[in-house]
Amino acid sequence: EIYTLSLHDALPICQVGTMVKMLVLVRHGDAESRGPAGDIGRRLTDEGRSALEAVYPEAFKPLRDATSLALWASPAIRAMQTAAVIADALGLGEDDINVRNSLYEQDQEEFLAELAQASEEIIVAVGHVPFMRHVAHYLAGLDGGFSKGEVRAIGFESDGLTGGRVLWTVEP
Repeated sequence: EIYTLSLHDALPICQVGTMVKMLVLVRHGDAESRGPAGDIGRRLTDEGRSALEAVYPEAFKPLRDATSLALWASPAIRAMQTAAVIADALGLGEDDINVRNSLYEQDQEEFLAELAQASEEIIVAVGHVPFMRHVAHYLAGLDGGFSKGEVRAIGFESDGLTGGRVLWTVEP
């Protein structure tokens, strides 16, 4: 299901300035349980991938024509596979996925520093819980769970990463 809060009104926020105006937090899709490759090697289940492929094309459609967007992902296989589904929905290639160790290490200080250095107006970041939940709370005061495959877009109207508000959310 897609829940929107004036989705079309949110896009103009992303068209001014040269700093992050929208952060789209994504939790990876449903993954296999731990195996011989360890945590970082866990892959999406077939059902997990299918759920993302069913929802993400429509969910990310408003961002498809964005001219200042970066796709970041944790180096974990399940996050990279989730990012590949997003890349396809955005019309990007898998080589457009920028690996960020801060997302796997759940290092909020490093992640926020990377956001502050970003030159793109929209950052889509694929990671894990509890990190995604903590970042959503820190930047926009959001509480509650963060389901597998869930997407939360946070918009910023002022200088820096302050004044965050939820623009839209998607739960596969």
